[in-house]
Formats: sequence, C-alpha cells, structure tokens
Amino acid sequence: ADLARYMADAVLDPATLNKVVYVAGDQISSLSLAAVLSEEQGRAFATISNGTTDDLAREIDAIRSQNPANVYGYVFHQYKHGMYSGKGKLPNPISAHYDGTPFVSFREFLQNREQHVY
Repeated sequence: ADLARYMADAVLDPATLNKVVYVAGDQISSLSLAAVLSEEQGRAFATISNGTTDDLAREIDAIRSQNPANVYGYVFHQYKHGMYSGKGKLPNPISAHYDGTPFVSFREFLQNREQHVY
C-alpha cells in the first residue's frame, strides 16, 4: 500500500479540513498480542496480571515519592498505565476511512515481516 497516497487522500478530504486527525495502525490489547504471538510463533507467551490500573497508579506514586528525580524508575509504569487504562489510545483514528489503507494487522505483520522495512 502507498502511505503517501493515503495521507494525500486524508489531507485533501473536506471532512478533515481544519481538524486534528489521528492515524493509528493495529490497536490490540496486550492479551491479544500475547495470543497472536503464541499462535504465530508456535509457543506460549505468558501473561501476568499485577492488579488493576488503580493498583498500578498507587505503585507509580510510591516509586515516585521514594525518588522523584529518578523518572526512569517509574516512566515505564506510567506508559503501561496509559496503555491499560485507555488514556493513551488515540481518539477516533481515521486509519480505515480511505481506500488502499497502508496498515496491516499485527498478525499480518508477523506473517510478512521480511517484507516490512524497520
């Protein structure tokens, strides 16, 4: 698929005029990611639950209060909190609104990864 054509279609669409648009590829949960990896790789990828997003927020606060200057001690936890709580998800992505969408699913990516440029 042609990413430049896709973006040109999105930019020239009257519906996007003077609007912020969001584009996102495949958005799957960590549980779905583990399931797809397990199926495609032929081995089980374990999932671990460390509680709720509220538990994670309390853990972030505890780590941060011990050493506020060490952002590396808690930044990954903040990333996880945004991902698991849904706060990091893009609102109303336009990704599938145009013909020739250049995005592939995570499964398709794994199946054809030698064709993708990193």
